[in-house]
Amino acid sequence: MMQRSPAATGRTVAEGQLYRDLDRYMAGRDRRLRVGPIGPDGRAACVIEHDLHQGGALVGRTTPIHVDNLGNPP
Repeated sequence: MMQRSPAATGRTVAEGQLYRDLDRYMAGRDRRLRVGPIGPDGRAACVIEHDLHQGGALVGRTTPIHVDNLGNPP
């Protein structure tokens, strides 16, 4: 079952979506995250699918990100 969570802007963040990390510290890395399960605290377990940092050594790692940060561009 796909879980959805509305972000502060009214955008919906859904499990399975792919996001490009546009944070000012990450934009040059071309990092892309796949949204995983969204917990009751509003944090999604995102899997890093692409990252130019250190030759892609971080690909496959999971990082928690709040859905409000996914739904609101910097």
